[in-house]
Amino acid sequence: CLCYYTQRLLQNLYHITVKKIVLIHNGLVDAFEKERCSKKKLFLNHGEKIILFVGRLDFVKGLDILIKAIEGVLPLESDIRLLVVGDGNFEYYINQGSDISAKITYVGKISKERLYSYYQVADIGVIPSFHEQCSYVAIEMMMFGLPIIGTDSTGLNEMILDECKLYIKDKEPLVNQLSNRLTFLLGDEKVRKRIGVAYRKKYEEEYSFAKKTYEKEHERLSQLIDEAVQRRTKFLDSISPDNKWMSMMKLPLILSRHMGKIPAMTGPSRSTRRTWIRTWKRMEPGIWRLFCPQRQREQRISAAGEESITIWEIIPMPRKS
Repeated sequence: CLCYYTQRLLQNLYHITVKKIVLIHNGLVDAFEKERCSKKKLFLNHGEKIILFVGRLDFVKGLDILIKAIEGVLPLESDIRLLVVGDGNFEYYINQGSDISAKITYVGKISKERLYSYYQVADIGVIPSFHEQCSYVAIEMMMFGLPIIGTDSTGLNEMILDECKLYIKDKEPLVNQLSNRLTFLLGDEKVRKRIGVAYRKKYEEEYSFAKKTYEKEHERLSQLIDEAVQRRTKFLDSISPDNKWMSMMKLPLILSRHMGKIPAMTGPSRSTRRTWIRTWKRMEPGIWRLFCPQRQREQRISAAGEESITIWEIIPMPRKS
């Protein structure tokens, strides 16, 4: 899973033991550059402080809350600009911010290189989302040392520092909380730098691919997959060929590894309730008929050579007398 919130959900709601759960955060290769892009190069006013929002333009991302908060901040801090990067319902949000439209710039959907330029010139990043697991936007903002204001929603709660956190269930409205946090950060450059350094450190310790903690987590997940496969193999060896058909129908999902230590988790949806098992070279060739529902056609393969990476549904064929 991607965050502690999901880990607790799997334990409490689905009653999955801790031993069967491996926490692996999202991560990014460090793209921070000491030679930063300038506001002038992006045709932005040098005297304006940039508040950056990156994400879809819909309700769950909380952009309407940010727009209302900016409206409350403007009487105290007039030299600011809200930069909105992302695609979605532009018409709705343009209408929401019609009174302060001169202070909002909608960039739309842009390339990663262009986005990284905006991270470099921004003064504050804001993530007012109502649902996130392990936000790549938050990781990118941390990577560039941006002070981030965000909600305590789901997985975002463990990514945002307490002094920059917005509490959804608090008595104080989110708009007021966000206005206060923005006013506080905009008014003190030293605080912004201190918080930015703290977020950069958090990225290096928890979300950078350079850290070797990922190797340990991947090894643990690889071990769990191997143990599951061994249990299934032992189970199949213990039953007679006549009962294998009914036993196959009851087999749970087996994971297939496509990328070395990093597994690609593939399996059936709840609606189809198909059963799957990984094919191994130890199986006798020519006895099994393998059916792949994605292609909707039957194929015969020999499992005597290299092990198959594809996850198949295995149906025993009758032996020829």
